[in-house]
Amino acid sequence: MNKSLAELGLTEADLAPKPEALQLPPEIIARLDQETKEHGGDECCGFVIEINGKMEVVPIENTLEAKEHVYHMDQDGIIKLYRRLEKERGTIVALYHSHTSHQTAHFSQSDASKAFAPDHPSQPIFGVDTPYIVIAAQDGKVRDRKAFTYNPASKAFRESAVIAASGQSRSRLALAA
Repeated sequence: MNKSLAELGLTEADLAPKPEALQLPPEIIARLDQETKEHGGDECCGFVIEINGKMEVVPIENTLEAKEHVYHMDQDGIIKLYRRLEKERGTIVALYHSHTSHQTAHFSQSDASKAFAPDHPSQPIFGVDTPYIVIAAQDGKVRDRKAFTYNPASKAFRESAVIAASGQSRSRLALAA
């Protein structure tokens, strides 16, 4: 007897292949690393976007005074970016921010709380499919980078590697080769 997904306690998302890595062009990874190094001991933040098949890194100012262990994206910078994306028909590929003084990238409790709007605690602000890239830096060097994507079925963020993949215009979480 065949049981339905609901009877098994599953959803369509549970059947989807599990992502192994966020694949980005090497120049985008290099730009994220450069941005992290340029900010030294302060957390940097921003977006990876795509317009007309070309990806780019768009830094957004961290407006906090104490930037060593936390970030807050400048709201005017986000609005300006959204207007540009609307005008040029672009999309958000990922959000990013750095963690200073860390050997490994991790998605902190603070990161998780910022991912949701207060009035929608189960829906990430930038969508379920939008990865959050965390870049770990220590002593002026990038040590690690990982992507975290929200899984509504488990109500948790799932970790994936970030790898360089040439020849891709649109990056998505995909099985690594």
